[in-house]
Amino acid sequence: AEWAGAKTYSGFTKLICQGATPVPEETYFKILPMEDRIYVGIMCKESNMEGMLANTHDGPLVETNMLELFIAPSGNSFDYYQFMFGLYETRHAYYYSESGNIQPDPYAPEWHHAVYVGEDYWSAELEFPLTAFYMSSNDNWSDKWRFNVCRNRRVMAHGETEYYTWS
Repeated sequence: AEWAGAKTYSGFTKLICQGATPVPEETYFKILPMEDRIYVGIMCKESNMEGMLANTHDGPLVETNMLELFIAPSGNSFDYYQFMFGLYETRHAYYYSESGNIQPDPYAPEWHHAVYVGEDYWSAELEFPLTAFYMSSNDNWSDKWRFNVCRNRRVMAHGETEYYTWS
């Protein structure tokens, strides 16, 4: 019931390096903030599921169909978190500070995701306990966070990866 009342975000574009044009396959997402965690639901429309699944493997995420979330609790680009995952179990989480110049190690947050493959789309639900953002002092958290969702789309039909983004 909570998802039904959550705002739907769309309007992804290709990254500027690919012309910043509208994308052929839309992506939608919703954010559901709770008292101690954040849920994100993402739906990726796909008219060529067979081609997409043929180009998705349990290998390096950057070579497959995947999603990335960049989250900055401070509301600025000084420090931010990156969460990456694909259709399989491979996933990564990173924390960057000083606009990416510092990557403290190790960063091993608790976060969960589940992926579903439908007939003409694939979707994911993510759960981020607020403790996942422990590298940033909550004294520095803003009431408006920066949020970016990226989708790497690779289908057999044209053989190259398209990079979509919403910020």
